[in-house]
Amino acid sequence: MLVVGAFAPSAIAAPAPGADEVQVLLEAPVEDLKAVLDARGERLEIVDIDEAKPDEKTAVALTSGGNPVLLRSLYAPKEQEPTSDATEPGLEGWVEGVNYFTDGEPQTSEEKISFSDLPQIDPASLELAFSTATSSTSFSAAWADDEKVLYDVYRDGVFVDTADDASFSESGLRPGTDYTYTVQPAAREIGGDELTFQVHTLAANAAKLVEAVDDPVSSLSLQPVASWFLYNTFITNNRVDWDIIQGAFGGCVGVFGDKFGGDNRGYVTPTLYEDPWWYNSHRTGVRMKIDFGPNYVIEEKHVGQTRLYNSSGGLKETRTASTSGVVFSERSVSSSLYKVKVSHEVGNPFCSSGAIRYVVYVNTWSSGVMQVNGYRHPVPAHEAYGLFMNSSGSEYWQTMYQGAQGDFFCVSGLCPTQTISKTHTPS
Repeated sequence: MLVVGAFAPSAIAAPAPGADEVQVLLEAPVEDLKAVLDARGERLEIVDIDEAKPDEKTAVALTSGGNPVLLRSLYAPKEQEPTSDATEPGLEGWVEGVNYFTDGEPQTSEEKISFSDLPQIDPASLELAFSTATSSTSFSAAWADDEKVLYDVYRDGVFVDTADDASFSESGLRPGTDYTYTVQPAAREIGGDELTFQVHTLAANAAKLVEAVDDPVSSLSLQPVASWFLYNTFITNNRVDWDIIQGAFGGCVGVFGDKFGGDNRGYVTPTLYEDPWWYNSHRTGVRMKIDFGPNYVIEEKHVGQTRLYNSSGGLKETRTASTSGVVFSERSVSSSLYKVKVSHEVGNPFCSSGAIRYVVYVNTWSSGVMQVNGYRHPVPAHEAYGLFMNSSGSEYWQTMYQGAQGDFFCVSGLCPTQTISKTHTPS
């Protein structure tokens, strides 16, 4: 366990934890929040607790020194094998007006689904994922770790230390302040989940606030309105030689010297209140709005145009693949968790084979926590973002995944896949 700027219980004898000490040292995810001990090894006094949700438990407690602590344990769906539900469209032949179009327009589809029309999540399908403890001056987190790897911990982008256990704690924080902790496997090739904790320490007067309100859990924890998820694929080049795509896909319309149009950009984090699909060129896009207020989800698919140019740069033809290569499946919901699987196999409508491929499971909690797990074939560039709300009510886009563009041969599906694994917890 990594402890930064703190005193472990065995290292102190008499004094109660103070402003420069961790209030609660989590060494593992906690099932029973009522059994959590403070840094002196004494049982916390539970002031308010929400245990009704099978997928998330939250409590406000007091340490033996009277310091308020916000506790949270989150339960996530058990890991599943991410097999694709989408079919590579070219394998059965491209049919104009069915799985590709020549009108030069992007293809978009949208579906709004009420939570009442979806199956309920079975609590037995969930497992404890992580726990956090936040006070005015300290933060502690512990997470499930099947890989048993070392983790590098960063605070606000600055390396703090390497944790030899799946937990860390830090003290000496400023009350009522935002911090971002990022936890990554120290050896990236081993795998393991990447976690981001967007922490807002409790206010200096949190003890008085706890005494003054009837519902401390709601007063001290984030209450977001809705969450958004966005996943784009794009070609970083302005133009790609026809013979490169021909070698990767095979059976492409065109001749040597022709070029396919790319998106000519790098990663772009979306800006608030603007539609990222209209100012950032991309090959394909998926986005969802998950709203636990009116209890519905909006799922959208978008496919951009594929343009073929001659050797002089003149546009020869435009085709657009349909959105049928993107499939939402395995949807289910509870009072505070929505989960869905997104399968993606969208090909170049000028070529008879090959596709941009990825599969991700997206889990979104009503508290704003989002988890994305899956894989992708490493071409072209991939980017995923979540829209979150912080403790002040301000919204922000958070990077959930960015994957570099590899060899175009990988659209054949023969290259090794790359893992996508990220959890973000807003304060």
